[in-house]
This record gives sequence, structure tokens and C-alpha cells, in this order.
Amino acid sequence: MHGARLEVAINQFYIKKTLSVLVVILFLASCSIDQAVDDMSDSIVVFQPVYGESVSCPLHIEGEARGSWYFEASFPVKLLDEAGNVIAEEVARADGDWMTDDFVPFSLDLYYETSDESGVLVLQKDNPSDLPKNDAQLEIPLTLSSCRSDEMTSYVQGLVDQYIRNNISTLSPVEPVLGGEFYVVSIEFKGDDEVSVVYEDGHIQESFIAVYELMAFGDVSVVIE
Repeated sequence: MHGARLEVAINQFYIKKTLSVLVVILFLASCSIDQAVDDMSDSIVVFQPVYGESVSCPLHIEGEARGSWYFEASFPVKLLDEAGNVIAEEVARADGDWMTDDFVPFSLDLYYETSDESGVLVLQKDNPSDLPKNDAQLEIPLTLSSCRSDEMTSYVQGLVDQYIRNNISTLSPVEPVLGGEFYVVSIEFKGDDEVSVVYEDGHIQESFIAVYELMAFGDVSVVIE
């Protein structure tokens, strides 16, 4: 009888000891996470999303960074999948004068497609010198919910539409006449990443069909066929 009680007491002792060790490990892990975030908090702070948050499409990012984090008022942002592959990349732009030592706000949206359930948001200090000593980045693990195909299509077509309207004079294979300036009349998206564009300068009307592709950091390529 005494032996059984002793065995129970020993088991309870080891259970309590094991639980205590687990609590300490979890506490230290939490401190490590907080420390990693705190180490960057004097350079960049992200309000949204927060560490470990479950996010949907588009991924809205909002925060502030010191002027030294930017170069030419921007810095790169990437979203990585579980294998470390880049599934989205964009440029965060300063919402204000970046030529300062103070914090400057930024915000952007990321569109992405993935079958993975988790990923890492990476906000990199822009380092035009390419010197390793000037590298810095903030990493935020997230739970992901992929964009639907129609959301991605709408996003890409919006970028293409804006690009064509802003660059129609450069894209046009002909020159405007009588001092006119080209402007877009209509843009129609077709299958297989094709787009039909009608434009004019007030005197002549022209058109072309082009193929488009989403490039890195939210840029698009538009090539006339």
C-alpha cells in the first residue's frame, strides 16, 4: 500500500516538474518572439497584420518606419510560402516626407495565390549600397488564405489598365498628329492575357492588341502583338 502511494507521489512529482519545464519553455519562446519584434521596433513597426494572425486576400499591411528604412520613399515587401518561395512582392511607399529620422507611415495590399496554409511576411530595409552590414528586415509569420482566381484576375487587370492609360503615348507604334496627345478610349480584356486598346489624339483613332504579364513588385509587362 505504501509502495503504491509512493509511486503515485513520484508520478505526480514528475508530472508537475514536466509541466513546469513546458511552461518555462513556452515563456522563453514567447520572450524570444517579443524580443525579435522589439529589436526592430526602433526602426519599423507594423500595426497590421500582427504576429501569427490569420489573414485573407488581399493582405492589408499598415505600419510606420523611420526615414532611414526607406530609399527614394520606398522599401520592398515580400510574402513567402512554407518553402520560402516568394508568392507576392510589392513596394511599400512612404505616406509623407521620408527624408527624416522620424517614423513615416506606409500601407499597401498584397495579392497572392498559394495552397500553403502558412507563410512569412518580410519587410526589408531598402539598401541601395548592397552592403550586408546595412541589411535589415522584419519577419512576421502568418496563417494564409489564398486569393480567389477572380480576385487575382481583377487585381492584375486593374494594374494593366492603369499602366496602359499612363503610358499610351509610349506604347503607341504611331505618333500623334497636329499637336495632339493620345488618350485611351477603351480597354477590353480578352482570354489568354490579351487586351484590346482603342485610343486617339482628337484627330486620328488607333488601336492595338497586346499581351500582358504580372511582373515583380506589382509591375506589369504589356507587349503589342
